[in-house]
Amino acid sequence: MIRNYIKIYFRNFRRRFANNIFLILGLSVSFASMVFLISFIFFETHYDSFHKNSARLYRLEMNIKNNGQVISSNASTFPGVRTLLKDYPSISQSIRMKRKPGMITNNQSGKIIQNFETKLYYTDEGFFELFTFSTLVGDAVNPLSELNSLVVTKSFASKYFPDIPLTEVIGRTVTKKGNLEDELLYITAIIEDLPQNSHFDFDGLISYKSIYQWRDSDNSDYKTISETNMGWPGFYTYFFADEIPHNLYEDLSKEVYEQTKGRHEVSFYSQNIRDIHLKSNVLGDFKPGANSDLLFYLKITASFIISITLLNYINLFISKLRDSSKELGVRLVVGSTRLHLFVKSLIDSVITLTLTLILTTIIVASSGQIVEQMIDNSIDLTIMTQSELLKSIILGLIAWIFLSSLISTWIVSKFKISQVLAGNLKINSQKHWRTALLGINYLIAASLIFCTTIAARQYFFLTVSDLGFESSNLLIVKAPKSLTNSKKESLRNELLNYPSISEVTYSVTHPGANHREQAVIFGENRNKYFLNINGVNFSFIKAYDLQIVAGNSFEKENIIADLIDFNRGRINLGTEDHTVIVNEKAVEVLGFSKPEEIIGKDLFLFGAKKRIIGVVKDFHLISLKQSVEPLLLYRQEVSLSNITISFNNEIDVENLKAGWNTILPNESLEYYALSDIINQNYKEDRRFIKIVMLFTFLMFIICLVSLWALTSYNFQNKIKELTVRSIYGAGFVHLLILLIKQTFLVIIISFTIGILIAFPLMQDWLANYSSRIEINILDFIIPLLIMLSTASVAILLYSIRIKSLNPTSNLHAQ
Repeated sequence: MIRNYIKIYFRNFRRRFANNIFLILGLSVSFASMVFLISFIFFETHYDSFHKNSARLYRLEMNIKNNGQVISSNASTFPGVRTLLKDYPSISQSIRMKRKPGMITNNQSGKIIQNFETKLYYTDEGFFELFTFSTLVGDAVNPLSELNSLVVTKSFASKYFPDIPLTEVIGRTVTKKGNLEDELLYITAIIEDLPQNSHFDFDGLISYKSIYQWRDSDNSDYKTISETNMGWPGFYTYFFADEIPHNLYEDLSKEVYEQTKGRHEVSFYSQNIRDIHLKSNVLGDFKPGANSDLLFYLKITASFIISITLLNYINLFISKLRDSSKELGVRLVVGSTRLHLFVKSLIDSVITLTLTLILTTIIVASSGQIVEQMIDNSIDLTIMTQSELLKSIILGLIAWIFLSSLISTWIVSKFKISQVLAGNLKINSQKHWRTALLGINYLIAASLIFCTTIAARQYFFLTVSDLGFESSNLLIVKAPKSLTNSKKESLRNELLNYPSISEVTYSVTHPGANHREQAVIFGENRNKYFLNINGVNFSFIKAYDLQIVAGNSFEKENIIADLIDFNRGRINLGTEDHTVIVNEKAVEVLGFSKPEEIIGKDLFLFGAKKRIIGVVKDFHLISLKQSVEPLLLYRQEVSLSNITISFNNEIDVENLKAGWNTILPNESLEYYALSDIINQNYKEDRRFIKIVMLFTFLMFIICLVSLWALTSYNFQNKIKELTVRSIYGAGFVHLLILLIKQTFLVIIISFTIGILIAFPLMQDWLANYSSRIEINILDFIIPLLIMLSTASVAILLYSIRIKSLNPTSNLHAQ
């Protein structure tokens, strides 16, 4: 019996081969898309879950406040905070991390290997007791206990010790050059490269005790500072706790406020490390967190795929019933029971799903690697083999098979034998059902194309537009600690001798990087305001080609006598010039309506009186995703770690190297293009658009296959009508117009509903960007044209087929 049912299945399959193969192809693409979706969503929602006891690992984070209002949230805190955590019994362990990039050098068999490494962190020796990373060779228990010890990733070790077994790298040294120190570091352990689904992003970890050795021009005691300071930002704090003390955050806030005498008004909170990627939205994180809009989009996409897959499976089932109606009638006459019908339906479902799963496996195997590369290796297909997930999938497929078989048996048992034997099987509302299926597919296609068009336009807008200054011709060079004030001037003059270089300037930080926030005292009431600040050389405004909208720019020496007298004995930052320039946003924050009104006003910064001499036109500090923030530029000549080289046209590294070697022949040249730093801020947006485009493409393929099959089936039911019209003189164009009228009405209605759903969603998504595109008429026209074009091709091909067939065979068609 089973063998006969299998033969019957394939015989009926061949009768409507085109329809069946299209629908099975649609099911396979749907299943393959679900595999990729499940892998990606699982990957995104399971960051850092591989750490042992991850449920009790937390990161302490901090809000910066101004007069009780939160003005920013930070992933890092101060080094002295960790010392306070020891007072709470429920917090058994904690560590800090401090990022400190530097030039790493290794002399490998006479060949110098040298690179500027940005992912180096100092951390406490308990790091590997808290976090679970795979140690390949070396000390797996406490590799950071000794001074100047260094733990590196496998890739880092291979870069500096090529062709050397990892076991032989242990105990070898590299030299780290920095602004404050040169350190000889000993490699004590090599770990596997960090998993993609970790919020951490480092290449090397250095023992925290090494900070104690740092020396600067003031001969500061970095041992004390790095253990107790409550004003030095940039220290990530993690802790292990059975439970978080209810008064922890309040106590820490009070302690910081008291120790800094009110200079730092902060509040603390913590996040479990498993939530950081999904929920953290703070400054200074290791790498961008998850895009909540992306996950929402993918969940909607998954719902669409499941819906279309179920609908198309039902459509396939209805098609099979109609094709085999006479056979069903005969079986009912000869006494087939419901059990026999159930078994036949069960076999049909098993074979259909088997063919679908085989094709799905082929699609995933052939395209999996391409998909991984397209979305930055953010999926892990191996999770599909995990026992719990695999068990759920198998149970779902079994339920699918039995449910469809039960529905099939129930429907067949309700047929009238006379109607079935006549081959005139009519399923209630079949016409309306198939029209609804067509409409749902068009609706989904319209929504997805509309959303993808807007997302792509917004991304290209972000990457093409500038921040308020031109970055493509700017190069950032890291200033070595040997660069004294006299050498700064010599280097600037030397570089300006080259025609390709237009300006050279020095600053504490630069656009595209995180700026410091500092409280300034301003106004008659001596109110405190938090502004972004940057210490700069006099040529900063010119180098970045910023527009002065009121007042004047910095001069090389702008000595104001009353400021010098007032600030005598106070911090002067290497210059007697106490002038500052603010942006338009800062003018607004400080309470003025016009830029001209603030010129000549005094404020206090670092305890010294400063005078506002100019207002610069607003520009974005980091990216176009963030709103313009209040900025204050102040004059400084010491500890300026960034050199900005402005070129007249394209960046000319050769002239830069020549000038550098003339003044600083013994110093390594560390540089990067500013545009590269700015583009890194759009990394998550690039990932977003890649994934949106990928799954929209897959959804469009699914819709396309479904549309083709459904349209073909609907036209197949009209073949007699169309043939009669053709016999009575209806031309090819007349048939084409008739089919277009029937299809385009469904498209227009579906398009309208789809846009009504998608438009407010995209409006809300765009609202997350301070700089954004406006939705225009083309965003509506493009998806409509794509759908009309797709339907037109299907109609055209089917019309040609009708005209080419023998009218006699068409009239005998069911």
